[in-house]
Amino acid sequence: MVDDFDLDMEDVKKGGCFDNIVNSTNQNFNTAEETTAKKAAEEEVRKLRALKEAQDIEAENVGIDQEKLRQQQERDAQREIHNMLLSSSYYNLTQPSDSVRPNYVTPPKSNAKSAPPYYPQKVLPCLSSPELFEKFDQDTLFFIFYYQQETYQQYLAARQLKGASWRYHKKEKCWFIRSNTPKETKDDYEVGTYVFFDFQEEWKTKRKENYKFEYNHLEEELPSALVKPKPKPTEGQSEVKPADS
Repeated sequence: MVDDFDLDMEDVKKGGCFDNIVNSTNQNFNTAEETTAKKAAEEEVRKLRALKEAQDIEAENVGIDQEKLRQQQERDAQREIHNMLLSSSYYNLTQPSDSVRPNYVTPPKSNAKSAPPYYPQKVLPCLSSPELFEKFDQDTLFFIFYYQQETYQQYLAARQLKGASWRYHKKEKCWFIRSNTPKETKDDYEVGTYVFFDFQEEWKTKRKENYKFEYNHLEEELPSALVKPKPKPTEGQSEVKPADS
């Protein structure tokens, strides 16, 4: 058996042979451990890469879903706006009567109703007092002017408006007043900013910028037919005549 191993006794005595065998065996063990560790590390890296790729794909899918959701919300909002506009158009269709401009100045007499006898049938005397008209506000004066035409009350209302620097435009049938000093003044017209009373549509005062007010449309004098006539002297009472100068 000694011959089979071919051992040198001197080496055995020195222990060198056993050291070589142990070192060779340790190197083999180390190489196997390194290989196993390397394989385990490579497997771990492979798993991490697969996990990262899966996360990237999931994030990309989530981004695509969010973009689709945002686009769908925008389409729904646009559809809602279109439905609202269509509904508004349907409920505000033009009618044949829209082409006829109503007359706000002189209401049709066919709509006039006879007041019951227990209501006053004549204008109260106090409503013909100029002092009373001095207390009326602007809106009341405009109402009396436009809705009590050809009456003494219309004359009093017009006189109060003229006293407040309002001027009547015969063509526009509106009352105008200067908002500031005219920008341009000529012999037959002036240009500037004016405030006028809109009695046809909104019943309120509005502004006109750079409006050309032609003087030939200006009502200079109040109609004399509206001036309340002086009461005639009663029987037995002579009319007072001015003394001769």
